[in-house]
Amino acid sequence: MAWATPKTDWGVDLVGSADLNRIEENTRVLHQGNGHTPIAVTVTTENLILPTTDGNFFTLSSTGNVTVNRIDGTDWTIGSIVYLYLNDSVQIYYNADGTVSGTYLPIARFANPLGAGDTGNFGGGYPGCVAILMKHINYWILLNSYFG
Repeated sequence: MAWATPKTDWGVDLVGSADLNRIEENTRVLHQGNGHTPIAVTVTTENLILPTTDGNFFTLSSTGNVTVNRIDGTDWTIGSIVYLYLNDSVQIYYNADGTVSGTYLPIARFANPLGAGDTGNFGGGYPGCVAILMKHINYWILLNSYFG
């Protein structure tokens, strides 16, 4: 398979098997670096801001160890999908803190959104990790992640 244009008009549609297959295949394509130019974002704080004007594939890097606990939800519609390719020592935590901080929304794991005791992280010393997140009402859902 090859890259398929991500769905952006979710409305009240449920995520179906075709959607999950497209998301997983797009992640595989991105992980292999097949022709998609990522938007470079330098991470300096635990609250991540992603630009909304140039696409949905981001390469995250930092100048030191940075742990991301929340992602800005401003200008991202419910159902928006973002792909994060982690470089350097950026680490993403899910379910670490279920609180909203201004426009910054927590990250929840798909299998157990904001479940008690279900915390974890990925990245951090393993460059090449790819994570797929979807914007929900009050949090970002970690749909899947692949390690480099």
